[in-house]
Amino acid sequence: MREEAIKKCYLRFGVLNFVFSLIILLVARDIILLERFFTMIAINLGYHMLYWFYVKLYDFYIKLEGSFEKSFWYFGIKFFIVFGFVSSLIIAFTFVYNFFIVKDYATLTAICVPIGLFLGVLLVQMKLEK
Repeated sequence: MREEAIKKCYLRFGVLNFVFSLIILLVARDIILLERFFTMIAINLGYHMLYWFYVKLYDFYIKLEGSFEKSFWYFGIKFFIVFGFVSSLIIAFTFVYNFFIVKDYATLTAICVPIGLFLGVLLVQMKLEK
């Protein structure tokens, strides 16, 4: 049940991420169109790839059969979970800091990237608890 809620949240933030990247494409006039287009792609790829990295990491773990390999990967996934939580907080803090202190307003449009990382980590954490 909670896993479905995370997946719905992932889809909703995916739409929000797409809207934010469209805003960069349409509004940011200080950079050329090609750079805006690649920024849009990078923001969307960052969001989806960070989420799916953790999901596929767990899927690989489930397919393992040996007990040594499975226990080794279990601790590796736990390390990646902690790393993902810390990374998502640091990235989000950096974006918010750049928005409020540095007054770089364009960086806040990429705020969904650490959210995607956080949702992927949260989903894997819930699946490991089962």
